[in-house]
Amino acid sequence: MKPPPSPAPCGLPEVAARAGVSTMTVSLVLRQRPGPSAATRERVLAIAKELGYRPNPLISAYQAQVRARRRPGFQANLAWINEEDAPDFWRRTGWADGYLQGARERASALGFGLEEFHLPRSDQHPRKVDRLLRTLRARGIRGVLLPWPLDPAQAGRDWSDFAVVTIGAATHLNDDSAPAGGAVFHGARPAMSQNLGLAWRTLRARGYERIGLVIDVANDRLADGSQRARCLLAEADCKEPQPPPLVLPGYDERGVPPLTRWLRAHRPDVVMTYHAAFVLEHAPERCRPDVVQLNLSAGPASASGIDSRHAAVAAAAVDLVVGQLYRNEVGPPALPYEIVVKGCWRDGADLSRPDKLATTSASERGLRGSRPRVARG
Repeated sequence: MKPPPSPAPCGLPEVAARAGVSTMTVSLVLRQRPGPSAATRERVLAIAKELGYRPNPLISAYQAQVRARRRPGFQANLAWINEEDAPDFWRRTGWADGYLQGARERASALGFGLEEFHLPRSDQHPRKVDRLLRTLRARGIRGVLLPWPLDPAQAGRDWSDFAVVTIGAATHLNDDSAPAGGAVFHGARPAMSQNLGLAWRTLRARGYERIGLVIDVANDRLADGSQRARCLLAEADCKEPQPPPLVLPGYDERGVPPLTRWLRAHRPDVVMTYHAAFVLEHAPERCRPDVVQLNLSAGPASASGIDSRHAAVAAAAVDLVVGQLYRNEVGPPALPYEIVVKGCWRDGADLSRPDKLATTSASERGLRGSRPRVARG
């Protein structure tokens, strides 16, 4: 017996006929373009969902090919929610360098604007949050970027009208303070564990034998402990025990005593860290290691280490949110996923020369004695 015929696919004309509008209006609504009123948008979207509208993939592919041949015209604005206390945080903070610019450039390339909204976490009264969401709706903004959302309140908001993508790790998603059943979104973030593995392999190839990790609690939580785990796994391939990873309460006066004790006890050849200046400033002279930065945007130009490619991470987040808008996907997804962007190694002028280091054995340096200084260059 033959299976029953599949129902005819629903297209723009069917949605337009049911809604009592033109096919152009339906197209504008489904592509998140300005023009139709808020009431018309809601009616068209509800009818499209009821009729089971799905875009034709062949037509969509053809239109994408046509659009790729020319610079796209203006589509709509995306929202960048700045929850930091400083209004210019994403333009002037060292480690944040590249995120906002990368998002702005990618949005522009796709025909979207990027509008920044400042709502500090310290000032997030529920009425102010509701006012912000009303503002986004009134301006026809449906795509939202949340950079490094550390506030558990993010998950409890009503995002049902928006396509939301996070940039960076959202620590509250694994936090006991997160609301039960809170929203979880698609996201893009740096590959923190893989980046550390790349740094480890590069340093081993250059002759370093004792490699240490010094991070603070915040970065350890952002990586969900994966960087410490990566160090422990890498130690299995080493001939001698490695310095245990050190997690500091912060890169401030609280971290100085444990750092100096750790350096004197374990004498690493080189330290991987997110704050090279802090380690070098407080390292005792007789056991001062070389230092590599795990996030070069926060270090001097001469620093060696990992470029986390922040602009590429933000661009990937823009691709995610724009893709959701094209597919008319709003609200928290049923199956959230992340794009993880791998970093790359960059050489600076601050590491010991590998040939010099290789001529000095571990026994000559002494694990608990002073380590001879070697030429930097």
